[in-house]
Amino acid sequence: MFKQEANSLCNNTLFKSGTITRMHEQTKRLYEAAKALRATQEPSAVARLLGISPQTLKNWESRGISNSGILDTAGALGCSALWLRSGEGEMAADSQPADASNDPKH
Repeated sequence: MFKQEANSLCNNTLFKSGTITRMHEQTKRLYEAAKALRATQEPSAVARLLGISPQTLKNWESRGISNSGILDTAGALGCSALWLRSGEGEMAADSQPADASNDPKH
C-alpha cells in the first residue's frame, strides 16, 4: 500500500523530471543529426554508430561534447562540426551557402 509519509522524501522539487532531464544543446543537436542523417535515434544505437561507449554519450548529455568528439561525431554523421558545436550554419556537412550556386568557382 502507498504511504504518503514513507514516500514524502522523494516527492519534492529535486526529483521532478524538469530538474533531472537537462541535456546539453550540443548533444541535442547530435541526436537531431543522427535521426535526420542516419535514421538512428536510440542512445545505444547512436553510441554504436559513433564508436563510443554509452557512458561517454551520457557524459556528453550533461557536459557537452569534447572538441575531438565534435570532429569525430561530425565525420561519422556527415554533419557540420560548426553546426554541431554552436548550431550555426547548416546541419549537413555538404551543404553550400545559398549564393554559392551563382559563384563560378563552384
